[in-house]
Amino acid sequence: MGRRLFFAAENSDTFSLFCMGSCRPWNILLFDQGGNAVMQGRRTSSCCCSGLCSNEVKVTSTTGLDLGSISQNNSCCTGSWNVHDTQGNNILLIQGPECSVCCPSAATCFEAEFLIKTVQGGNQIGKITKSFSGFMREMFTAADTFCVEYPVDLHVNIKAVLIYGAFMIDFIYYENAQNQNRQRGYGYGHRPGMYY
Repeated sequence: MGRRLFFAAENSDTFSLFCMGSCRPWNILLFDQGGNAVMQGRRTSSCCCSGLCSNEVKVTSTTGLDLGSISQNNSCCTGSWNVHDTQGNNILLIQGPECSVCCPSAATCFEAEFLIKTVQGGNQIGKITKSFSGFMREMFTAADTFCVEYPVDLHVNIKAVLIYGAFMIDFIYYENAQNQNRQRGYGYGHRPGMYY
């Protein structure tokens, strides 16, 4: 419906932020409109941030209740991620654009869709879309806009995990491009948070 539901803030130490770049470990907290933390996702550091890497995010409520996790699959052509429930069962698959691993620009140009599919049958039930925000915003800011679409009747825990799937996609495909823009003099500083 296009309503702003959460504000996200990354909690990373300075060393990781500046020395490890997009491969850094992170803890991203989601806050409701009242400013209350409602959930968090933690990623341990990644060996790298391309398709042949190990990336995993564990999602919990702020009270410590396990909500599920998302893990990156190793692939030589298409980026994909498994979405796991609290028992570790693989229940959904997020599939990136074709050739998004060997040609990252396939995922970073303009608008990109990452399809959410069922494990059994491979039916598409939703998608994570990175929206093109316009040339000026893309080149001069670190702000990104993602839309996460899923069925209304999907379990609330899995909805939370899919939101963190958008963060993982952002770090793998878009964080390096933004850092390169800053190094060229486009934009400045580090974003304090993201709106989804």
